[in-house]
Amino acid sequence: MLGKPKNLAISMVGFGLIELLITISLLGILTTLAVDNFGTWIQDTKSRSVAESLQNGIRLAQTEAVKQSQKTSFILKGKNWTVQTTPRNSSSSTTSQTIHNGAFADAGLVTISEKNKTSPTTQLTFNSIGRLTLPTSDVNYIVSNSHGKRRMQVSITIAGKMRMCDPDKNLSAANPDGVDANGSC
Repeated sequence: MLGKPKNLAISMVGFGLIELLITISLLGILTTLAVDNFGTWIQDTKSRSVAESLQNGIRLAQTEAVKQSQKTSFILKGKNWTVQTTPRNSSSSTTSQTIHNGAFADAGLVTISEKNKTSPTTQLTFNSIGRLTLPTSDVNYIVSNSHGKRRMQVSITIAGKMRMCDPDKNLSAANPDGVDANGSC
């Protein structure tokens, strides 16, 4: 007599081929999107790092001018910068003394320009009370990256106030890191 088989249970364990192919395809698409965004994020981080280094170098020059009670300059040379004191007597034979040399790390694709100028100001000089004496106007450096989306701006006023902000945002309660109506931080 043929009857029904006893306790025959068919169980499906794991993924079928179609489910596996769909999962791999979705994983590939999500990975591609994440890698593109991650690459942009890395380049934007490099831009911010260069902007912070620029701001710190300028602040060091300003601090040393006050500390040593003499004119001190921040000199920008391509991907490097120098802070040096200016002799008190321009007629003396003493030369400028270098206080610190710095370099912009990870600055391969990053460029430093100045707002509304064809080339950036290469020397900023502060007096003994921390005010900008050279140049005789505010300076607005723009730091950008050809492979990134976000730019940064470092502004120095004639009074010596220094700030870093996002030049693509307008200053407001929602965007405290934006630029004011004049385009300064």
